Amino acid sequence: MRTWMALPLGTLVLAGCASGLQPVTAPRETAVSYRQVLSPGQVRYQLALGEVAVQPVIEVNPAPSYPPELIAQALPPMEFTAQVIVNAQGTVDDVRVADAAGDPAARFAAAIEQTVRQWRFSPLMINHWAADADGNQHQVSSENKPFSESYVFHFECRDGRPVVSSVAAHS
Repeated sequence: MRTWMALPLGTLVLAGCASGLQPVTAPRETAVSYRQVLSPGQVRYQLALGEVAVQPVIEVNPAPSYPPELIAQALPPMEFTAQVIVNAQGTVDDVRVADAAGDPAARFAAAIEQTVRQWRFSPLMINHWAADADGNQHQVSSENKPFSESYVFHFECRDGRPVVSSVAAHS
């Protein structure tokens, strides 16, 4: 008797689950990457005799996310150049994205700006060296300087699962 009662109850439970099934569509795969570039006409510090620059290094640098609201549109690959302005402490003060007018470019620019403002750099340090009467070199002083760097951000959408890369390819 128990076996007969369990069968209809089990069938009811399975029937209830089957009625709520929705078709599943595969999410779009997105790829986001970036690389540092030298902008034409970018001004560099001119070092005087006895000055040595310690180049900044990116310490924190998450990659921007592909804007979720644009994934379903399957847009062609897009690239944007951003100038990252960093203060003397290594914190990003400003991000200027070129050619980001209109939609969807403005959404990509917003994703870049939001993420890059989280980046942290070691400071650009200028060390001042001098020689004493015996000709021995020693550091006299050091100062941190603000700087800017340019990066190209590449956004691409393909069928499949979401994938984001945060590895910078320096040029």
